[in-house]
Amino acid sequence: MATLTTKLVAISLQNADKAATQIRALKPTVDEFAPAFKQLAATDHTKADAFAVAYTRSLESHDQLALHFDQVARLADADRVAILAANREGGNGIAVIHAAALLPAAQGQVLMKSFMNPTGVVNDRAARDFADWLTSAGALLREKNVPIPAENPPHDWGLGDLWDGIKDGVGKIVDAVKSGIDAVTHAVGDIVSAVANALKDIAGWAADQVRDFVRAVLTAGKALADLISGALKASYDALKKIAQAALEIGKTIGDLLVSAINQAANILSSVARALLELGKSVADLVGWLVGKAAAIVNKLVQTLVQLGRAVAEVLTQAIRFGAALAAAVVRGLVAIGRAAAEIIVAAITNPSNLLNTVLTTLNQLGHTFKSMIEQVAAAGAGFIRTVARTMAGIAGALKDLAAYVAESAIAAVKEVVQGVLDAGRTIGDLIVQLAQSAIAAVRNIIDAAIQIGMTAVKLLKGLAGVVGDLLTAAVKAFFDLGKGIVDFVRATMASSFDLARDLINAAIRAGRAAAQLLSSALEQGFVVLRRVLRTLGPIGGVLDWLVAQAEDVSLLAMRELVAGLSAAGQAVNAILNWAKAAGDAMMRKVIGLLDAAGSAVSMMIDWAKTAGGAALSLVGEVLIRAQHTIDDVLLWVEKDAIPIVAGIVKGMIAAGAKVADLITWAAARTVEAMQAVAGELLAAGTTMAELVADTIAHPGNALTNLVKAFEALGKTLKDIVNSALIQPTQDAARQVFDVLKALGKNALDVLKAAAELGGSALALALTMVLEWFPGSYRALSATEHAEAQKVFGAAIPLDEVRVAAMSPPVDLIEWINGQRPFTTMFLINFASWAEVKIETLMHEMTHVWQGIQTGPMYMVQAIEAQMSSEGYNYGYTDGDTGEGAQGALNAAAGDFSKFNREQQAQIVMHYYVRKFERSLDATAWEPYGQLVHA
Repeated sequence: MATLTTKLVAISLQNADKAATQIRALKPTVDEFAPAFKQLAATDHTKADAFAVAYTRSLESHDQLALHFDQVARLADADRVAILAANREGGNGIAVIHAAALLPAAQGQVLMKSFMNPTGVVNDRAARDFADWLTSAGALLREKNVPIPAENPPHDWGLGDLWDGIKDGVGKIVDAVKSGIDAVTHAVGDIVSAVANALKDIAGWAADQVRDFVRAVLTAGKALADLISGALKASYDALKKIAQAALEIGKTIGDLLVSAINQAANILSSVARALLELGKSVADLVGWLVGKAAAIVNKLVQTLVQLGRAVAEVLTQAIRFGAALAAAVVRGLVAIGRAAAEIIVAAITNPSNLLNTVLTTLNQLGHTFKSMIEQVAAAGAGFIRTVARTMAGIAGALKDLAAYVAESAIAAVKEVVQGVLDAGRTIGDLIVQLAQSAIAAVRNIIDAAIQIGMTAVKLLKGLAGVVGDLLTAAVKAFFDLGKGIVDFVRATMASSFDLARDLINAAIRAGRAAAQLLSSALEQGFVVLRRVLRTLGPIGGVLDWLVAQAEDVSLLAMRELVAGLSAAGQAVNAILNWAKAAGDAMMRKVIGLLDAAGSAVSMMIDWAKTAGGAALSLVGEVLIRAQHTIDDVLLWVEKDAIPIVAGIVKGMIAAGAKVADLITWAAARTVEAMQAVAGELLAAGTTMAELVADTIAHPGNALTNLVKAFEALGKTLKDIVNSALIQPTQDAARQVFDVLKALGKNALDVLKAAAELGGSALALALTMVLEWFPGSYRALSATEHAEAQKVFGAAIPLDEVRVAAMSPPVDLIEWINGQRPFTTMFLINFASWAEVKIETLMHEMTHVWQGIQTGPMYMVQAIEAQMSSEGYNYGYTDGDTGEGAQGALNAAAGDFSKFNREQQAQIVMHYYVRKFERSLDATAWEPYGQLVHA
């Protein structure tokens, strides 16, 4: 009986499919293939190859396929290579690849090495088989809806049904594709080479084949980068088709760019080129760069430029995605060596925000704005204006623009100035950026502004914000370039108040006199003059001009000047300060103008309060001469310190204010006000008596305040008493004494002060002071009356004599009479009056007699006697009886005038004692006793 091997060898191999049917009918095991193949190969290699092809086709399942080629992988190299070559050439190549995909990696790699690359060069037929196998896998994966296959189901093998056995397991399909690709990759060296070889014939593929191929490779987990690289290795057309297929199956432009970005430059360039040729825009590619690292941006930017895309196009598309991306692209352009000027010029014709971004980014990369505009200028003067306009809106750029202007010709300066103006900035914005060292460039800017047709109004308004030397230089240039005072004044008047003021001041610093400006303003009408006056800064020139005008113009101008200064918060202080520095004559004139122009008295006085006493006096003087009342002027100072009131009053006195009017005002005010007024009046020559006389007419505290004021002014009690005692009436004097009493002045001090003034003053003062102590007085007792009559007879109306029942203060009596009683006309006062001695009464009655004889003058004489060296002793040695004085009495021969008033009283007292009390010899005393008796 023939063996299975014999049967297999005997099969006709003319037709591979028929032979496969016969082999399948014999149901050989995989172990029986090798002996039959070797037997045939020993005699006929052609038949052996045909047997190998037919046997592979006879296999009915994936398991049989895998088992068969697992055995093939284990054969000797020569046999394995021959069997695989036969299958490759016989059309079973994709089955071989499929088998390798089903086997463990080691066996699969052995198979693919022998199948794909047996001689070290990849076999083209094998590469095509690999491509077809992948395409079919991709198609199956695309379907994604295959039922799960039965376990090892029998099946007629064919290319179209290659995957039927594993359709129900998508995961198995993917695993198989992975294994197959890995095996092929191992065979050819790397995945890129594997892909490249598979795509050699892609030019003839249909679009769905390409898509399925890409899907299979990517589903197997292979990198898009490897797929792209392999495609490009095959050809640029292959790359282009693969790129399109990748996009069609859901890959993005970004995926393709990522796959190429970190590979060789030619790969990125090819991918970018392919995308552009496939209808993708530069915007699509540039948009992908949003958020990418600088290195990636640089690479793609360089690639696009190398592909012939204009810098302007790349920048324009970048700005569509935001300033950040545009800035990144600018950095990329710089990194690949593009010049700043080229980048700027490219951005100029595009949206302004692009140019802004370009300039800002270049500045951040170390290019100064000055250097950028210089480069642009070199590219063509027409670009300067556009760049300057954009720079004017970038923080910090104006400073560089100003630096450029400072060094450039007028033609370039004109473009910069126009650009700055086009941006909505002013020439002032540009000027303030100039350093002091470049101040001469201010003229260039003003010159450029004039040359481009800027009006004087717009030009000067544009200087808002410029200060100091720069503003002065700008205004000077305005004049130096042919603009006149009239143009300047008219344009200044169209400016804001603050700017107009600054411009006027700058004009003066630039050499234009205030008088020129004011005269020009006056010629243009008083409305213009008013504005100039209200804005003019240095007040001296204004006032010099103002006081030299006709009276009506001076008054009108002063009103406007005051209004302007008030609006600026200075009131009239600036005017008065200047006038004060110019001297008293100018101050009088200016104060008079201010008053005539309606300035408030309070404003001038407030200024004078801080300006000092001389200013106060001048203000007071001028206001009084201007017919202001004392009340009107002093209303604003009555609550202020004495020096303030005094200063004003001094001026008023100089202007002829009446003493009575000033006292009348002070009478209704405080003691401080009275002090200020009295002090200045006294300093001006008014006497205290006159002040007292004028004050007495006012009720209330006026006189009290005056006395207090005298004291505060350093006047002594003597001065005050004197001012009272020389009043024309005793009543007037009494009012002053009443004030002294009310102020707590000591009666003794008052009398001492009066004593310094002399006799009559003391007598009057004594009379008034004693009125301070209104006591109770009694008539003489019967005994006192009888005894007094013995001595005085009818010389004294004894019934009118009164004896004090209440004494004045002891200190007063002590001063007047050394604690002795004293008499004022008919009133007899005792220091101690509990018991009145008759002899003492006779002494005091003598004073009553003296008063009857000479009037009150005796009291002064008595006081003088007390204070004299003679005193009371007229020559006696015994004070009780007068003994020892006989010689003196006899020598006087009865002439009472030889003795002072106190001695006279002592003589009469001793006369009474010696004759009526002690019966002593009274001969020497008798003539004098007879003198007082009537």
